[in-house]
Amino acid sequence: MSIKKNYLYSIMYQVLLIVVPLITAPYLSRTLGAETLGIYSYTNSVAYYFYLFSMLGISNYGNRTIAQVRDNSKMLNETASELLCIQVLFGFMVLVGYGVYLLFLYKAGGNYFFASAIWLLYILSGVLDVSWFFWGIENFRITIIRNIIVKIITTAGVFILVKEKSDLLVYIFLISGSSLICQIILWHNIIRLVSFTKVNKRNLLKHLKNDFVLFIPVIAVSIYTVMDKLMLGTMCTMRQLGYYDNVQKIMMLPTGILTALGTVMMPRISNLMIKGEGSKVRRFINISMQFTCFFSVGFAAGLAGIGKTFSAVYFGNEFIECGNMMILFAPVIIYVAWANVIRTQYLIPARKDKIYIVSVFLGAFVNVSVNICMIPGFSAVGAIIGTICAEAVVAVIQTIWIVSYIDIRKLICDSAFFLIPGLLMFFTVYSLGEHMGISLVTLVIQILWGTVFYISLAAVMLWKSKSLLMERLRERFNNFIITYR
Repeated sequence: MSIKKNYLYSIMYQVLLIVVPLITAPYLSRTLGAETLGIYSYTNSVAYYFYLFSMLGISNYGNRTIAQVRDNSKMLNETASELLCIQVLFGFMVLVGYGVYLLFLYKAGGNYFFASAIWLLYILSGVLDVSWFFWGIENFRITIIRNIIVKIITTAGVFILVKEKSDLLVYIFLISGSSLICQIILWHNIIRLVSFTKVNKRNLLKHLKNDFVLFIPVIAVSIYTVMDKLMLGTMCTMRQLGYYDNVQKIMMLPTGILTALGTVMMPRISNLMIKGEGSKVRRFINISMQFTCFFSVGFAAGLAGIGKTFSAVYFGNEFIECGNMMILFAPVIIYVAWANVIRTQYLIPARKDKIYIVSVFLGAFVNVSVNICMIPGFSAVGAIIGTICAEAVVAVIQTIWIVSYIDIRKLICDSAFFLIPGLLMFFTVYSLGEHMGISLVTLVIQILWGTVFYISLAAVMLWKSKSLLMERLRERFNNFIITYR
């Protein structure tokens, strides 16, 4: 299947992931409130760590490994069988570990015990998650259509069943249960595609070693994407955690569309590297980075510009503090998007796993250090500052390491000029909000004006540039004219 079709499928799902929270977040904010949402976020963060261990980094490693052997049916069956064996074995141990955690939680007084117990379904979904296989063979259609259907049903369930604060357990059951159903559906397809074979113990150890190498950075990344919530819940109040969770949820939505490109490109890049086609890889990276920067800068500047109006209109008056937090959080979108291109389109396909590990561990160290210093005095704002510092460190280090492979100066020059229309758009949109006051009408005008302003100015600057992305767009345009002339 072509990259374009795979990316369109991924975009369809990522758009749904954006639309669903945009629909449910204001309803849940008003129905459950900041403190209850904080409890949800805290218990989810704990369960998420067990979920990560159940996966053991298989998402990236499995994707890359399956992509490398997909043209050989015998090796494909053997590799898939071996990776599934590792995942199920570790998943079983994780489930036992979470059961022990629940037992201690119950004996310690039972705070959030029932909420935590329901998240067991979510952890089980990690044990059964075989999405990496379909990503590796570049069949994104199966996983995405499944996810879309289940997500729509789950969203309907939220509005029907979650009516007050006491319905927190129902909400958790809907989220964790739907995650499990998604994975069960996939097993029907993988059984048809894979002829399971007897596993080789030596190969198991080899996969386990390589898989663990990619699992280490996953844990490190989780420190500055999930640990900050645990630290906020422990060092501050559930209310502050509720503020932070809502801000992070909205501000990180655009990264789903941007990282979808990396998920689609990674198996193709891995395959090209095996064939020694380095020039094509470098071209893909350059075009992907410009594409990513265009959207990441636009999303970051736009969300920052509407932040104050959006938080009051969207979340309600209880969450009005989120406005300034959204402005502060904006740079994270750009750092995450930039680093994602480097990671998924060079470091992981080229097996530069050590570089990846070093960068995310330094980012994790910076995040925890800043959080310890900032959270006690600045609460949720302190956690945001820690996230900004961590993501910046990761992006800078990974960029430095690819200097020998790609022309970084050209890459930055071709991509960074989007900052100019982004900053201009932010100031104009923010000024509109200050002048017109907080209202739904103001928010709509800000969004429309910002979108038109940024796209128009960025398009003019891109058209005058000599970047690879512009060359590619011109080629596509000329081919379209020739075809339909």
